[in-house]
Amino acid sequence: MNVGKITRFKSESEESNVIFTGTLQTLEFSLDFFELMRNPYKSPGSKRPDYIGRIRNSKGDKIEVGLGWHREFVREGSKGEMISLTFDDPSFKHALHVTAFKGEDDNCWPLTWKRERAKVSA
Repeated sequence: MNVGKITRFKSESEESNVIFTGTLQTLEFSLDFFELMRNPYKSPGSKRPDYIGRIRNSKGDKIEVGLGWHREFVREGSKGEMISLTFDDPSFKHALHVTAFKGEDDNCWPLTWKRERAKVSA
């Protein structure tokens, strides 16, 4: 299910760590604008997230509400890229997990959501 998109951010400043901006909409949850920035604490080979998601609160301050991990995969012989995102905040009822898949357009990646299946115990 498509719940939004992220768009590659083009900045005039080489100092900008913002890589993507995006929107996310569900029946109960709405982020009209968020940004994904490079994680300044990520080091090569570490398992830390590649991106940090930020939104503006009611005061206009940017606050962190998300984390993202960049992944490459091979499916049916074709290579692909995706970013697995988790948005969470004490004001949310629960965390929201979505995935952005790189499509034909490198600048616009659709955000998809899929309900997790119940785990069956053996």
